[in-house]
Amino acid sequence: MRAQSRSWLVAAAAAALVACQSTRTEATPTTESARPTAPAAPAVPTPEIPQKMSSPLSLQGYLAVLHEDGDTWKGRDLGSAVPVKAAVGDRLHIQAMVGEPAHLYVIAKTSGHRYHRLAAQKVEAGMHAVLGDAGHTLTQKDLEASFVFLVAAREEQPWFASLDTLDCSALATKEAVESPSSPCDHLHNLTWEVQPRPRSINAKLPIAQIHVGDGKVPAARANHQRSADRVAVEFQLKPLK
Repeated sequence: MRAQSRSWLVAAAAAALVACQSTRTEATPTTESARPTAPAAPAVPTPEIPQKMSSPLSLQGYLAVLHEDGDTWKGRDLGSAVPVKAAVGDRLHIQAMVGEPAHLYVIAKTSGHRYHRLAAQKVEAGMHAVLGDAGHTLTQKDLEASFVFLVAAREEQPWFASLDTLDCSALATKEAVESPSSPCDHLHNLTWEVQPRPRSINAKLPIAQIHVGDGKVPAARANHQRSADRVAVEFQLKPLK
């Protein structure tokens, strides 16, 4: 009788052990899909590459007019108002200060939007006599111009090579050309690129002194700086009566 009871207890314990193991097996996931996954790492934003901008190009321009007085040349008194007055036979002197190598151009423009070239020069940084040490002797054609542009450019301007005298009156009433291609497009845009200048007959004219030959003469001064590869200043000119 005791042997039967002992056998029954052993059998009951074995059954309980099997049931416990079965319960553990069901409670523990065994497949990969059932295992918890780690949260995804946050996306790293791609840094923006800054756009390359042209560094400022600066130009200081000076314009002086010399007239013959006996055996010498003297600077004309510029007074205190614009425009600069000159006569046929006077010598025009233009000097430019640039802070880096540049191509310099001098261009005359009439009120009727006709242009003609006066000079071109490739220079290093520094002060330069763009029209040469002797200057440019003014002709009647020159004095028909109302404006003189001094241009500094980092690259050579191909459109200038074909410029002698050019009529661009078709663009007289137009805004700046967005994508200039012809010489007239570029010449017309100069008016929009220059530093605003006083145009009133009573406007004050900035005056400086520049070295010409062995002495100093009064000169009209114009400064401009642009974040571009070309910069220009403008001077007003008027025949002396």
